[in-house]
Amino acid sequence: MALPRRFTKATQEQTSSFIFLHDKNSSSKTLSQNITRALAPRTLTDTLGPSTNIIFLDAPILTSLPNTPPRQQRRTQEEPQRCTWFSADSSSAADATSWKELSVCMNLLERVVTEESARVGRENVFLVGVGMGFAVAAAAKRRNEEEENKEEDEEEGEEVDGEKGEGEESAFASGYSTPTLCEEQNNDQAPTSDLMLRRIKAFLEYILQRGHPPPYARTCDRIDSATPVVLVHGADDEQVSFAHAKEAQETLRHFGFAATLRIVEGETHELSRRLMGELMDGFMSRGLGNGDVRGAVGGMLLGGWL
Repeated sequence: MALPRRFTKATQEQTSSFIFLHDKNSSSKTLSQNITRALAPRTLTDTLGPSTNIIFLDAPILTSLPNTPPRQQRRTQEEPQRCTWFSADSSSAADATSWKELSVCMNLLERVVTEESARVGRENVFLVGVGMGFAVAAAAKRRNEEEENKEEDEEEGEEVDGEKGEGEESAFASGYSTPTLCEEQNNDQAPTSDLMLRRIKAFLEYILQRGHPPPYARTCDRIDSATPVVLVHGADDEQVSFAHAKEAQETLRHFGFAATLRIVEGETHELSRRLMGELMDGFMSRGLGNGDVRGAVGGMLLGGWL
């Protein structure tokens, strides 16, 4: 099956790949256009260099909340009342579609990463996600790390909790529920940005967690060195609050990612040259990339284009 994507091929011998994932209510075309507008009169190829493949992946990222309200769980004396958006064994078509869409997104992304890694090496493949696209990228990366670690541990004869599933929806073998604001809002939950952010957090938690951080110190060390994360947040963003950005950073740190959060004053939720510049500056400060891409990004930063 052909992968739905838009890309700019390297004009010189390819040495790196950047894969961009769009937000909800968006597309690869829209994200590409927004970045082009933000960087004009320069281009993304100017920024990342002529030896970089630039891929905008189209994936069925969820674009709306379910029409029905979240299901009430039965109240027991031992457990407080909660609501849940997701459950793998649910009969709700909306929930089943949500989980399937995330699984499809992750598998599409992993296929592209595998293809590009075969060309340039995994250390030269970088993911850039916006909103829900970031959630998909983080979830896919963590699942990949878990599967690799399990294979290593099995080879060494160590027992590892959990099962390695097969098939498109193997990541969702058991149910998961997350508390929401239903009690504070008297169960009147409109499709707000806040609730979508909570759904993204549920995505991340479901995939990233086993109920605890990675159990082996060497696993944490390998993830820290192999998976740096740079988060960029506009201080005047009215759609995503600073509290949500900070929560995302702490959640990622909890599960072993070396995550840093950069706040850009005067910026909103709209993608801009300054936000792109902050992201690229974070890329450089973490020592990421090979000489070709670092030379291109560094030139744009020193030249004042970012």
